[in-house]
Amino acid sequence: MKKIRENLFIQFLSFILLLLLIVTTVFTMNQYNAKKITRNNTLQLNENVLTQLIGKMDEMFISMQNLMSSVAYNPVVYAYYKEEEKRPLMQDDLKDVLINTLITDDYISGIELYNMEGNKLLGVGKKYTSTVSPEDINTIVYSEQILSDDGDNVKYAIYYPIYDLKNVQYFTKLGICVFYLSVENITDFLNEVRITDHTYLYVIDKELNLLAQNSIAKKDQDFLQNLEKIKDRYYVSEMKIDRNGWTIISYVPITELLQGLDFLNKEMKMLYIFSIGILVLLVYFCYKAVINPLHQIDLFVKRNSTHTDERMDYKSRNEIGTLARNLNRMLDERDTMNREIQDSQKKIYETQLAKKQMEILAYRNQINPHFLYNTLECIRAMAMYQGCENVSELTVALSNVLRYAVKGENIVCIKDELNYIQEYSKIIECRFSKIRIELEIDNTLLEKKMVRLILQPLVENAVFHGLEPMINGGKVWIKIYKVNGKTKREWIYLSVEDNGFGMNGQRLQEIYNSMRDDEIGKENGSQSIGLVNIYQRLKLTYDDNMELFITSERGKGTKVVIGFAETV
Repeated sequence: MKKIRENLFIQFLSFILLLLLIVTTVFTMNQYNAKKITRNNTLQLNENVLTQLIGKMDEMFISMQNLMSSVAYNPVVYAYYKEEEKRPLMQDDLKDVLINTLITDDYISGIELYNMEGNKLLGVGKKYTSTVSPEDINTIVYSEQILSDDGDNVKYAIYYPIYDLKNVQYFTKLGICVFYLSVENITDFLNEVRITDHTYLYVIDKELNLLAQNSIAKKDQDFLQNLEKIKDRYYVSEMKIDRNGWTIISYVPITELLQGLDFLNKEMKMLYIFSIGILVLLVYFCYKAVINPLHQIDLFVKRNSTHTDERMDYKSRNEIGTLARNLNRMLDERDTMNREIQDSQKKIYETQLAKKQMEILAYRNQINPHFLYNTLECIRAMAMYQGCENVSELTVALSNVLRYAVKGENIVCIKDELNYIQEYSKIIECRFSKIRIELEIDNTLLEKKMVRLILQPLVENAVFHGLEPMINGGKVWIKIYKVNGKTKREWIYLSVEDNGFGMNGQRLQEIYNSMRDDEIGKENGSQSIGLVNIYQRLKLTYDDNMELFITSERGKGTKVVIGFAETV
């Protein structure tokens, strides 16, 4: 295994052998699948044909049943059964009825009427011997195979009970009507279907007597006698006729299930041989064009460790030649690279030094806010001492605002953001006595997460751009609520609305353009700066799971709504 990993030619040869194995496997699988698909299609065709055959025979049996019903309940037949003393006078009329029925179908060879004692009253057509008792015939019954008295071909009989429909007692039987039919019509049905060239089709009765067979089976009378010896060469399919209990049996030669595959097999064998030839040529080409040149390059690299001035001479213009020329160029540039490495080491040292200086500056910046907090705390204590509670509260609010503003976390709880806004509101309401800030909050959202410093810029815009120009002041409404939608699962919405000065459509479009183009400012005013900053921070955090839209009307106020997913 180690030798294979270290030798490219052996690896390539192993790959070719693997391809050869795959091709062989695919060839074998294709042959197997082709045979399986062809066999299944033929068997499915066989099943469909037998189903259609049973359908045709059912149609014929229904037609015969309707014909027998018309005879059984013909007024002449009924009068013949009921008026025994007039039978000699009615015999000719009854015979005409039976003969007219007989000639309606060429496959009806005889019709007979029996009374309940089993005596034949009248018959037309060929003579047959019937051993069925009328007492046993309560519904339509199909017989097994029977032979005519003169030894003619195989027939079968259909027995139909004749009831007295005018009698108040139901199911009073008068006798039975018997139709004797030739199996030639069934034979015709068998000959009409074609599954394969040598498919044998048989119809047998409930006693396993042969009723009919197709022309192929009729020509080969020895087939059934030799079936035990050759049955493994045939696929046998049976389908029962529910109406009379007969069975249709088909014997399909297994060799004919695979008809049409010989040509496909020849084509696949030719393709297989061609693939092997291509693989052999590929092995030879790769050795001459790739493996051997790479071996020469490997020897050159090993020598170059001691002979640094030596260069490889390879005149080919293909990729291997390009590799050799690039190798020579790499060696020529080796000294230059050493000098560049020294320069890089110097730059790394300078970068590390600059990084240390930035860390020192960061520590200094941390000290400044603490000094400011301490100063504000001193002012608050002095105000409390002098009894100026308003100044003290305002100083505390300013201190809390500054602490939150320099807080390092980017993601905070909604509760923290609201506390910050409440402190900020104290400062605003102290400065502008006619401006009020009202909050309407869904308390179930207080522990949810959001991006820090989103509400303050919006409130600041509402105060300084919307309400400050108004003489009578106004209100800012802050709402935090949740919306469940078909496409948004548990989105949180922040709404900041004022009843101030408002904006016209042009100004509103400029703000939208700034957010779309990520342009902070560009002669659009500080209001645009705050909104673009908010939009960019939300976009970086939530990607497409956020939205921001603005509505405003001159003289009525402005409303900014921000929605984002619960999961940050």
